[in-house]
Amino acid sequence: MRLLAAAIPVCTLMAQTPDLDRKLWVQNLLVKLEKQRYEVLVQVKAAEERVARNQDLVSRTAAGTHEAQATARQALAASRTALDKRRLQQVKAEGAVVRVQQALQLLGTGTAPIRALPLAIQGEAFVVTKDGSHHALGMDRPWLEPGDRLVTGPTGRVELEAFDGQATLVVGPETRLTIPQGDEPSLQSEYGKFIGKWKARADRKFTVRTQTIVLAVRGTRFLVEARPQGNVTCLVLEGTVDVSDREGKVSRPVTAGQRLRIPSTHVPGQPLPEPEAVDIKTLDRWWDREEAP
Repeated sequence: MRLLAAAIPVCTLMAQTPDLDRKLWVQNLLVKLEKQRYEVLVQVKAAEERVARNQDLVSRTAAGTHEAQATARQALAASRTALDKRRLQQVKAEGAVVRVQQALQLLGTGTAPIRALPLAIQGEAFVVTKDGSHHALGMDRPWLEPGDRLVTGPTGRVELEAFDGQATLVVGPETRLTIPQGDEPSLQSEYGKFIGKWKARADRKFTVRTQTIVLAVRGTRFLVEARPQGNVTCLVLEGTVDVSDREGKVSRPVTAGQRLRIPSTHVPGQPLPEPEAVDIKTLDRWWDREEAP
């Protein structure tokens, strides 16, 4: 009886460990985001001071040569553009901090099995829960959990940190992704595009399933684009992704700088196409563009 009594607290602790790890992830993320928010605030103030100095320069060169006036106006325009960019970053940083704070509060109640947190939201983005209800992604629903489907509109773009901080994702417009039930880190890509980075961990892999192929990811950066008809493109920017057909009968590694295109007509069990080389410098880096939320 004493052995049994001693075992109960240990079992309880083991059951709580994933929740404790998740709370620690969110706490650490909040600390990082608060630091970034402060750094952006400092940058905004510095940019405001540059604008003020250039406005003064324009006033002082009003009676000067055309060349001096043009140079001063160009400097003022450039400083205003830089200030607008910093203010956009400030809005993004503020929103991320508020959403993660709210998620941390929900974790404290033990009611939110969080799998992903939105750090930035642009345009239309909403969550369809497993019971079929719709929620705007953001303050209405500042997290994603197992069974949730993320849907973005024509101008939608969402940056996520997911799976206890092991993954970062940028989801593009007109995309539909589902986080399957269970604890394994995985995504179901119905259609659309996203870029992901899975931090190297030998004991865990990240799986992405589409209508046509399955991607097994271990420590890499990759892009997936899936068409509603079933055509899928996998592009690897860093590391290696093992691509297999949906039944796991054939597979092929895709390495950095390679792109694999799978047609919707691919028959499971038949060889996969050869990857093609891609010049990464020529890509449309849509995931790096910062626009107003």
